Amino acid sequence: MRYDEYQAACGCTVSVYGIKGYSEASHGVKAKLKAQASTQICEDCEDKQYQKSKLHEQFASANALAAAQNAEFNLPALIGSIKQVAWAESIRAEKVKKFIEEKKKYEASLANEEAKKTFNEFVDEEVNCNLAKTWIDQRAVNVADLCSNFFWKTVKENKNA
Repeated sequence: MRYDEYQAACGCTVSVYGIKGYSEASHGVKAKLKAQASTQICEDCEDKQYQKSKLHEQFASANALAAAQNAEFNLPALIGSIKQVAWAESIRAEKVKKFIEEKKKYEASLANEEAKKTFNEFVDEEVNCNLAKTWIDQRAVNVADLCSNFFWKTVKENKNA
């Protein structure tokens, strides 16, 4: 067996196997093989594309669900690149649920209406952020800690007022 190497459309080098001792008459066959190889992607790249598309489908369905949840809360559309928005939708959906839980938890503890208003404005401002980049950058922030810190700051300010 002998093989010839050609450049595939994906840029990879493809080995095309043939019969030993090509004659001059088979030169046309070699030219066809070369032309065919240059218009197709190699098997490795084809497998990678398939895996990427499957992974993309999984993320797309998860992000679509998150986007629906965010729309349910009447949140503003996110601003950013397509990839940023897709990623930030799922981050925001998770964080919004946590903010709502924390809001319920602390709302009853706040004594006066001014403190409740301040705390609710803080939560609303955080939840209604429409920059995808901000949600991505803040993905590791612990919502419970953030709310707790703001809660105690609000309580302290209202005691001093």
